[in-house]
Amino acid sequence: TGYLKGNGSGTVTEAVPATQAEMETATSTAVHVTPGRTQYHPGVAKGFVNAEATGSPGLSYNVSSVADTGTGQLTVNWTTAFSGGNASYVVVVTPQNADSSSRCIMISNTTTPTTTATLINSENCVGTLTDAVRYHVVAFGDQ
Repeated sequence: TGYLKGNGSGTVTEAVPATQAEMETATSTAVHVTPGRTQYHPGVAKGFVNAEATGSPGLSYNVSSVADTGTGQLTVNWTTAFSGGNASYVVVVTPQNADSSSRCIMISNTTTPTTTATLINSENCVGTLTDAVRYHVVAFGDQ
């Protein structure tokens, strides 16, 4: 499966899409990808959101909600859970600030990420939680 089928004379008669397993191994160069299987490739973002510090989400994918969980804290709730436990995915966060001050962004070290939620801390780089204006969040991993 996953290969092009022909009629024997060099004409393609049916295109068979890559299976989920073929997408997850990401090694074949002879299969094609359909939109419904793209999310299984390990190099594809599994979720993203840009959200205000108030928790109000903007553009998002695979995010069920965003919550302002305190000054300098934002929780992103994923629609589809990540598989393999809480350490099976990577989250990348970029803060957007209203001024030129620096922000240190980190996944909370007091709350372990779950397969369905990630708590993000925004600090002023000296340890004080401080809201960013907006957070840009992307997650990669197996679902």
